[in-house]
Amino acid sequence: MQGYNAQAVATKDQILIAAEVAVASPDFGHLEPMLTAARDEVRRAGIEQPPDADAGGELYAVRQTMIEPIFADTRFDRRIDRFLRRGRAAVRSEWRLTNAAHNLLKLWRHTSASAAA
Repeated sequence: MQGYNAQAVATKDQILIAAEVAVASPDFGHLEPMLTAARDEVRRAGIEQPPDADAGGELYAVRQTMIEPIFADTRFDRRIDRFLRRGRAAVRSEWRLTNAAHNLLKLWRHTSASAAA
């Protein structure tokens, strides 16, 4: 059975800005590549100020409120608990689509709540 380690980088508002899939099971060693991916995505979006990586310890302390709810929503609320496609490139595309859907749902929920208020 092929297994993948899905990684994601989110803002403090839980907007996903980078997503990647690795075939290595431990999380060790994924931080630097994910920060690079996040910086690249932010730069491509035209944002001049890159994410601040010097505050890594402080960010890790608030991980419970930043990234874990996104994974919980994906896995339990949206019932996406396994990849349906095979091969790293296909799984990577599926993971990125899953994260794009998260951002779209977050935007929709925000605008719906604002319109109702």
